[in-house]
Amino acid sequence: MDLGQLHFGLVLFPFRMVAVNKHSSSSYLCYLLASLHSRRTYVGVTNNLPRRLRQHNGEIRGGARATQLGRPYECLLAVHGFPSSREALQFEWMWKHMPSRNKSTGEMARISKLMSLLRKERWTEKAPLASTVPLVISIHSPQRSSMKEIMAWQSGSTSVDGSGQDKVDLPDYIQIMIHESEDDDEDAIDNQLQ
Repeated sequence: MDLGQLHFGLVLFPFRMVAVNKHSSSSYLCYLLASLHSRRTYVGVTNNLPRRLRQHNGEIRGGARATQLGRPYECLLAVHGFPSSREALQFEWMWKHMPSRNKSTGEMARISKLMSLLRKERWTEKAPLASTVPLVISIHSPQRSSMKEIMAWQSGSTSVDGSGQDKVDLPDYIQIMIHESEDDDEDAIDNQLQ
């Protein structure tokens, strides 16, 4: 795979180039929220992230009960590229139900589970082969230390993640993009993928 650079905001970030067929992927994505006032996190699926975040923060009706405490929340990352809502829901289910490999909690536990999930051959027993679904991880809060962990993983860092094990690179079919401001939206991502 070619190693390219993505210009997002004012940052150039190296990433692995993957072929993405824009017309074959659904608009559903899996996202990770973190409270600005506590260690609470939330993983969910949506087809409209800005609206869903407003719901979780109580600005409009329809947020999950689990996010009533700890408001406001910010989106740390979104994983998209799923062929349909079914695959997005399978991914979400496994992300929520994977056992922790280390004793981390909060954001770091969620990130550790995500990294393990992204390296699985299949997310669930009935999910497609992960290598046939080129996913994109959009990092919405690059200043957070947990997001720096993901960027270190992608760049091949061999620092230790708290479990005593060296970190392993993500598979070549996983791509990482960084949002530099809240004004970045899915159209900007789509333009970069064309």
